[in-house]
Amino acid sequence: MEESLDGRKWKLEFCNYLNTLFHMADLNDGSILVIVIGGNISQQLLDRDGELKLEPALPKEFYSFLIKEDKTNSVTLREGNVSKQIIVKIERLVDIEDLEQQDSSQVNPKIWEDLAKRIKDNYDNYEGFVVLHGLDTLAYTASAISFMIRNLNKPIVFTGSQRPLNFLRSDAPQNIYTALTIAASKSLGLKPPINEVTIYLHDTLLEQIEPACRVHHPIGHLIR
Repeated sequence: MEESLDGRKWKLEFCNYLNTLFHMADLNDGSILVIVIGGNISQQLLDRDGELKLEPALPKEFYSFLIKEDKTNSVTLREGNVSKQIIVKIERLVDIEDLEQQDSSQVNPKIWEDLAKRIKDNYDNYEGFVVLHGLDTLAYTASAISFMIRNLNKPIVFTGSQRPLNFLRSDAPQNIYTALTIAASKSLGLKPPINEVTIYLHDTLLEQIEPACRVHHPIGHLIR
């Protein structure tokens, strides 16, 4: 029996819908949203008339630091034999005047609510998320987010640093690049991907939510 015109039209619309979903999935793979809240990891040490001062790094300065002269806003990440170009989008959660000149101990539940909303609003657009945060309250924020955003199928990685972004012996570069690698675990073929809220600091990955954190040190070797 010949298929009706309505039936063929419905099938065509459904196929177009599936193609759109697959296309969106391809776009999401290999793109990470970096959300800057504060802390040393978001500051730079600058010489102002012979006096060293800490000042907030603007998104363009993060791009310059992480991506150098690449105009595509992508960074090359490597894990084992796999090398992948990852597009990085950097956003500040709040205006510099609202938070950057304050100690990170002053982060409050309103910041947690704003962060959860920012991630949820962008959830379908990125493969994973990296949050740059001050160390004093990083664990509290990560724990709060783990309860505010449930049933994750993407990584949300928190990291910070002991020293400012551009300090000669700063731990910021390694922490940021490794956090990006964990957030891009799907694109890099890491198995299993860590689709939950985690904290990465100094070669150590802490998983949240469970009553007792699980620690990977280094990544891939589980210690309970």
